[in-house]
Amino acid sequence: ESKLVEASSLTHLARVFVGLARYTEAERLLWKADSLWNQMRYGPDKVHEIYTMQQQYVCYNLLQQIMVSQYRYREGLEMAERMRANTHMDKLQEKMQANFNVKTTADHMFSLARSCQSVLVIYSTMVRFDWNVDK
Repeated sequence: ESKLVEASSLTHLARVFVGLARYTEAERLLWKADSLWNQMRYGPDKVHEIYTMQQQYVCYNLLQQIMVSQYRYREGLEMAERMRANTHMDKLQEKMQANFNVKTTADHMFSLARSCQSVLVIYSTMVRFDWNVDK
């Protein structure tokens, strides 16, 4: 919970610095906040995850504003792409969790590979125990 309070405080303080056009200080705080938001990204429940995602969006949006106001358009564009990629990652995480929470059998793996039209490569290692120690 202390990380949540710290990340929120950093984001809100950075918003004040952006309003005062103190972009260097705001950017430094926002990168710290971003690091904390990333650590809390997948929380104990959906409400926590949604709140974290919304706050991280605010953080990215402020970083984007800072970059554009300093004529750092390429970095601003990269920040927009980062926001989009994080949203995509969250959706992918949900789908992967649904797939991996199922008890996997060989038939399930084959049907999944067939439905994705992909090749399934199986590697196996076998250890042979030779209990005959006299040889």
